[in-house]
Amino acid sequence: MNRLIVFVALLFIVVIISVGCESDGNGPTGTTSDGRWEQVQLNVDTLPLENFYSVSFLDENTGWIVGDAGDIFKTSDGGKTWNLVYRDENIWLFDVYPIDTNLIWAVGMHGSYPYQAAIVNSVDGGLNWITTYTGNNAQFRSVKFIDALNGFIVGGSWPNGGIDSAMMRTIDGGVTWDSTYILKDRIIASVDSSVTPWDTVYKNLRVELNDLDFGGNLSGCIVGTNTTIHVTSDGGFSWTRTDSIADSSVSYTVTFDGDLRFINLYGVDMVDDSHGWAVGSFSTILKTTDGGITWQRQYVDSTVFSSFRSVSFLDRNNGIAVGDGGKAVITADGGSNWEDISFQSKDANVALEDVCYLAAGKYLAVGEDMLIIISK
Repeated sequence: MNRLIVFVALLFIVVIISVGCESDGNGPTGTTSDGRWEQVQLNVDTLPLENFYSVSFLDENTGWIVGDAGDIFKTSDGGKTWNLVYRDENIWLFDVYPIDTNLIWAVGMHGSYPYQAAIVNSVDGGLNWITTYTGNNAQFRSVKFIDALNGFIVGGSWPNGGIDSAMMRTIDGGVTWDSTYILKDRIIASVDSSVTPWDTVYKNLRVELNDLDFGGNLSGCIVGTNTTIHVTSDGGFSWTRTDSIADSSVSYTVTFDGDLRFINLYGVDMVDDSHGWAVGSFSTILKTTDGGITWQRQYVDSTVFSSFRSVSFLDRNNGIAVGDGGKAVITADGGSNWEDISFQSKDANVALEDVCYLAAGKYLAVGEDMLIIISK
C-alpha cells in the first residue's frame, strides 16, 4: 500500500465565487424558463475546467464539492461562495462526505495507470489532507459513515477487462479498512494473505457499485449497475441482494431501440429505516417503503437514453432527482407526482451529477463543466 501524505494550507488558494451571474469565468451559463434555479459562476480562469461529481452539506451552511480535477471546495455560507481547500490534479474524486466540521472523507481514483482507487480525508476541517491509494484498475464511487467510527466505501474494479464490485468497511474511523466480509450470495473472495486488507478486494459478478446510503444506524442500501440493490438491517454487518419489485407489472429492464436493456442505478437516498428512493438510467425512479426489500417504479422514460444521476429527499414527502441534460424533477407527495424544473444551459446540455437538500424548499446541484446551481 502506497500512502501519500498531502498537507494543504488553508491559504493555499481561495476561490471567490459570485452567485447567479453571467461572466467570462469557468463553466456553462443557463437558467430555467420559470426561474427556479440561480447559478453560481466560477470566475477563476486559472482553474482547469472539470466536472463536479458530488456535493454534500453538513448543515444548511457548510458544504463540500469534489470533481475530476482532484479539487475539493468548501462553503460556509450555504453555497454562495466557495473556497478551494485541496487540489491534486492526479486524482479524480467522485464522492465527498463530511461527518462533522473536522472529519471529511472523499473517494475516487488516480487518473493514470495503474488507476489505483483513492481515499482522501481530513481530521482538521480541511487544513490538512491525507491521501491513500489501494489496488490497481479500481475506483471508489461512494463513501458514507454511520458515525465517526463506522464507515463504508463502494465502487468497482476492472481486472482482465471485466467489471467487478469493490466494497470496504472501517470500524475504527478509517485507521484501517477491511474488505473481508461478504455481500450475501453475490460476492466471491479473492484472498491473498501476503497483502494488506486494502488489496484484498471482494468482487461481485460484473457489477459496479455506484452509491450507498443509510436511513439510520442500522438500515442501509447499496445500488449499482444491472439494477443491483443490496440492503442491510444490522448496520452493515451483513448485506442481502434483493431482486424483487412489488409491482409485478414492472421489471428491472426496459426495451430501448428494439433491445432489452438493464437499468443501471446511480444514486440512492434513504430518509429513514423504511423509506428510500433510487434513480438510474432511462430516467428511472424507484421507491421503497420497507427498507429496500421491495421497490416500486415511480418514474421512467424508456424513449430517451438518459439517466437520473442523484436523488435527495428532505423527508418522506419532499424530494428532488437530477441527471443528464440538466434534467431535474421535484415531488411534494413522496413521489406520487413529479414536477419538471430542469436547468437549461445556454452553452450545452450539461449533466447534473449530484444534488442535496439544504433546507425546506432549498436545494443545490452540481454537474459537468463546474456547474453549481441553487434553487431560488
